[in-house]
Amino acid sequence: MNFVKRALGVKTAALKSLTQKSWTMSVSTLTQLQELVKDLPVQDYENGPTSSQSLLRLFGQKEADIRVTLYRDNHAWCPYCQKVWVWLEEQQIPYRVKKTTMFCYRPKDQWYLQIVPNGFLPALELDGKLITESDVILQNLENDFGPLYAPLSDKTVVELRRLERRLFAAWCQWLCYKRNRKSELAAQENFQSILKNVEEKLEGTPGPFFLQEFSCVDVIFLPFLERMSASLYYYKGFNMRNKSYWPRISRWYVLFVQYLMIAEAGTGLNRLNSEVRTEEVRVIFTRMFMTCLLKWAHAM
Repeated sequence: MNFVKRALGVKTAALKSLTQKSWTMSVSTLTQLQELVKDLPVQDYENGPTSSQSLLRLFGQKEADIRVTLYRDNHAWCPYCQKVWVWLEEQQIPYRVKKTTMFCYRPKDQWYLQIVPNGFLPALELDGKLITESDVILQNLENDFGPLYAPLSDKTVVELRRLERRLFAAWCQWLCYKRNRKSELAAQENFQSILKNVEEKLEGTPGPFFLQEFSCVDVIFLPFLERMSASLYYYKGFNMRNKSYWPRISRWYVLFVQYLMIAEAGTGLNRLNSEVRTEEVRVIFTRMFMTCLLKWAHAM
């Protein structure tokens, strides 16, 4: 049985029936919507697919054995929280989640300020010890649970981490400041020059990742490459996923998008098959879409 079907708990025949039913029926009443949703598999937030709604992740282990508590934002938007979140999921480290708001939404929760006075996210408790700053958190997690393919102190990893920070700075410089045409072009050229370095690094590996396998480097690049792509396309009309200019980066994005889809089915990039069947992906998105519709209908 394919890993997606196994995670969803749906047999092949049921997949076909469910997708056809979900996409062809006209939903005009809450009753009809509930009828659609009831056939979808129940999500196991603790041991099944990863989800931003999960408050406890066990990976088949006992809750009493949990050593980690992750403090992150309510809406799964913080890129620094995402780094730690993906690392924990890839390593399958059991953890609890406590959520607070981001400054951009409203004032920080007082209970969180009592723990982290500056209010910054993420924070993490490991064996009762509070740790802040995402890179420091990852280093402490690596010290206790082992590296994600390669240690953060590895020479190649350090070089790639510096490249990520250079790309981040160039992105901010181009995106966030008003400029005349000359300086605008200079900022774009600077960003593209560093992006070319990223493309070259991906060309230097046999697979689609920054190292031989999915690693801590991909975890570090993942939140920001995704945000760069969306923001630059919207505000600058710049397409980072253009296969003609950035074929390796484009391929990396494909794997990233598959990660988001397959995360709903309980697997990570280390366990990602080379192909994702369209029918199965439709089931995943059907569940996500219909569940959101049902929540919206109840709120009306």
